[in-house]
Formats: sequence, structure tokens, C-alpha cells
Amino acid sequence: MNLIFSVLITLISFFYQNLNDWELKKNQDNVKVFTRSLDNGIKEFLGETILNSTMDSIFSFIMDFNKANQWMYKIKSSKIITPVNEKTFYVYFTIKMNWPLEDRDLIMEVSNIKEKKIIKIELQSQPNFIPINDKYKRIINSSSIWTLEYLDKFKTKVSLQSNSDIEGIPTWITDMFITQSPLYAMKNLQKEFN
Repeated sequence: MNLIFSVLITLISFFYQNLNDWELKKNQDNVKVFTRSLDNGIKEFLGETILNSTMDSIFSFIMDFNKANQWMYKIKSSKIITPVNEKTFYVYFTIKMNWPLEDRDLIMEVSNIKEKKIIKIELQSQPNFIPINDKYKRIINSSSIWTLEYLDKFKTKVSLQSNSDIEGIPTWITDMFITQSPLYAMKNLQKEFN
């Protein structure tokens, strides 16, 4: 019994510690953006908003990664490079960086988990899935999670949690990018669904 109690206390304190790690950076136009530093020094963002639409409609929109460049921050091009199935598929992104920085590219493995009142879309970098493109500097380490939470029939909470280790970029540029990226994406989702 004492062991179960100890485990519960540890889990609860871990949950609250992680919750408190997040720092609110922006609260604008019904979009909240939080950031935190991970153990490896990389910064992670969490963007949140509420959309007036069904989870399924928003899910279909986000999963159309061939059009991600039309509404996601700094994405120059996006293309699904393997057949889409229920388990996993792969997407190739190119990312436009401001001069004098080199443009980047990124290969992500996409998977999803669907439950009754929550959907998660998980993206994990797979840098060796296709050969290096000499036009771009490849991002090796990146992960993102889209979470769609049912609030009512036509209202869904949408969040995007993401971090990337982008080599060769000064911290002050990364800090700017990390708050602009979720704000830009969430505002475009609002235009699409609200």
C-alpha cells in the first residue's frame, strides 16, 4: 500500500512540475503560446486555441500535409513522400530561413492516435529516410504533437507542442521563431474554421 502511495505522489509531483515548467509568452487573439527549456537546452513551445469546428474536420485539414506550406510558419514546401496509411507515413518539408541563414529541410514520420474525445497527431524526425539534398541543411532532431480535444459537437481545443534542434542558428533568432511559429499556425486555423 505504501509503495502505491509513493508512486502516486511521485507521479502527481512530476505532473505538476512539468505543468509549471511552461511559461506564458503570448496571449493574443484567443491564442496562448507557452515555452519551456528541455534538459538538453532546447526550447519547446506549446500553442493553444479553440476552434468552432469538429475534431474530424480539423484532423482532416492538418493531415493534408501536401498543403501545410499554405498555413504553417516558414514552410516553403511540404510533400507526403510515402503512401498514407492508418499507422505511419512520411512528409518532406523545406523551411525558408531569413538571410544569411541557410534554408533547412526536414523529414517527419507522422502517426496518429484516435480516441473518442481526443486525437493526437505525432511527428518525429527521420533524417536518414531519404538522401541529403545539397540545397538544404537538414534538421536532424525535431518532434511535434498536435492534440485535438473534444469540447462539444462544434468546438475543439487544438494544441501544438514542438521542439527542434536547429544547428547554426543564434539563440535570439530561435526565441523569436519559437513564439511566432505556433501563433502563425493557430491564427491560420482560426481563419479556416472560425
